[in-house]
Amino acid sequence: MIGNRTTWIRAGVGLSVALNLFLVGFLAARHLPFGEPAHVSPSAITADGEPMAPLREALRQLVDRLPAEDGRLLREAFTARLPELAGLQRQARQAAERVRRDIGQPALDIARLQADLAALHEARQKFRPVIDEVLLDTLPRLSPQGREILSQARLRPRRPG
Repeated sequence: MIGNRTTWIRAGVGLSVALNLFLVGFLAARHLPFGEPAHVSPSAITADGEPMAPLREALRQLVDRLPAEDGRLLREAFTARLPELAGLQRQARQAAERVRRDIGQPALDIARLQADLAALHEARQKFRPVIDEVLLDTLPRLSPQGREILSQARLRPRRPG
């Protein structure tokens, strides 16, 4: 009976370790930027040199679909918060860099990796409330037609090249 229990405990621990390693690899592949974009236009760079291209591209796609006045309102609202968003993005990139360093160490320190993954998650969680604030402030000022367009918008990722 004890031998059978020990076998199950060992199998459970082995499975747990394997799943945790899979999760770390999955999160790293999904969330960590590997390499730099081939080209970042000057308009996609904020004042401190941090690329904000994905947000700017998403905003451009939305503004292009909206009536002119609605597009102007949305663009101005986000432009006013870009420095704050760039700072939050910089924090997330720094946290992601720490996670990459942790993963690349010859002796993997799981406790440090867990702490850095938590810091990365926290840094990314700060980004969305700022976007929500901008939307909550701006949406009441948009036309019903503009809000309808936004409600149906599906952003397409920009393909390099």
